[in-house]
Amino acid sequence: KLPSGNYRAKAFYKDENGKKRVKSFTAATKKEAMFLAQEFQHKHQRLSSKANWTLDKAVETYLDMNDTVFSPSTLRGYNTIRRCHIEAIKDTRLCDLDEYVMQRWMNDLAKTKSPKTCKNAYGLVNAVLRQFYPDGVCHIHLPQKQVLEVIIPQKEDIQKLLEESKDTDMYPVILLGAHMGLRRSEIAALTWNDIDLTNKQIRINKAKVRGDYGFQVKQPKTVSGTRTLDMTEAIYEYFKNADRTKPPITVSPEHMTKRFHKLCQKLNLPFHQHLLRHYFASVCAAQGLPESYAAMLMGHSSYDMIHKVYGHILDEEEKRVRKKVTDYLNR
Repeated sequence: KLPSGNYRAKAFYKDENGKKRVKSFTAATKKEAMFLAQEFQHKHQRLSSKANWTLDKAVETYLDMNDTVFSPSTLRGYNTIRRCHIEAIKDTRLCDLDEYVMQRWMNDLAKTKSPKTCKNAYGLVNAVLRQFYPDGVCHIHLPQKQVLEVIIPQKEDIQKLLEESKDTDMYPVILLGAHMGLRRSEIAALTWNDIDLTNKQIRINKAKVRGDYGFQVKQPKTVSGTRTLDMTEAIYEYFKNADRTKPPITVSPEHMTKRFHKLCQKLNLPFHQHLLRHYFASVCAAQGLPESYAAMLMGHSSYDMIHKVYGHILDEEEKRVRKKVTDYLNR
């Protein structure tokens, strides 16, 4: 008991080097102080046993624990990181993963991998440490993010793609990407139950993604991914006249990417399929739609993503605005 009337309890433990340590806990009652000290000892003993796990064992356990929580595509990505990107430190004990070891690993990884891959690998390792050895969480320097110039499709580019794909099953894929801003996974997962021709609307409530065992249908990427969108006339006309004995979209996600690439090569256009979403976001921006509404239409949980990634303005709109400013100053 302390002079103040509070109680202090001491918990003795050994650190990862076997050195004896002590930690004090103060509380208003003896019982509470003892409880805090015993709780700390119990937790430390539990974590100390895992501190000697190798990183590979810890990652394997972490993924097994969350295999029903993570989406198939996320789990597939983490398994790739485990197989390919932590090779240099996979046999290192968690208690030995200090900043020096982690920084050397990251420096070597950055020589052959992109900044995004490095960030994802570091994120997985840190998540594993937080789960099994919180005292080992450390902060290191990651490679600088690459700023890539994004070339946004223009209205005439979309028209070329639609004309070239008019009589193929890629036509609705391009329409849904450019006119609704749908993700590839959302397009692939559409069924006739999602298409309401009476009200000219489409309900987005699932996604088709690749897992370790092929493509699987899951919930949308975020809660905001579940949404109802209005069809444009072109989309309505296509589905109104489509053969309902077949699925509305007959192209797999994998073949969408390949066929879109071939289509762009044929037309000499420097685009990939995801840029159709950029085009849709640019149209929203050019029409003065607030970022929060654009985020809602595109299924983002935050409009920060719209601002950071999709905040592009169409070339023709940019020229119009620049001319407007110049004309005003000339007057």
